[in-house]
Amino acid sequence: MLQVSKNKKIVDAELIKLPGSTKNDNISKSITKVKLGEDLATIAVERENSYSGHYKPSEQSNKLYFFDYVYEDYKKYNTETLLERVSNKKKREQYQKEFDAFPELGSRQQELNAREVPRCPQMS
Repeated sequence: MLQVSKNKKIVDAELIKLPGSTKNDNISKSITKVKLGEDLATIAVERENSYSGHYKPSEQSNKLYFFDYVYEDYKKYNTETLLERVSNKKKREQYQKEFDAFPELGSRQQELNAREVPRCPQMS
């Protein structure tokens, strides 16, 4: 660990031990159930994933990507977006500007708004 003075000069360094993990701590587990419909033309898929150790942070980030689902929910439930709920005009413009700084999110959002997402039937 480094100690920095006035944001530019290193004044001290200290060795620290980072926590380690074993193969038993790092687990990626996936269970997939596939059910063929009685008409043999449809399938229902149910998947359960669990992660621990070093797999967990990156997988959580991928699974909990905010912008992939929230706008679909706004549309489905006919609710206001978070940005629409900001009453202060300057703050709303600031937040919109910050959001627009991520162009890949904006294009992904346009893609989601343009299409209907098919839903799989629930497995019984």
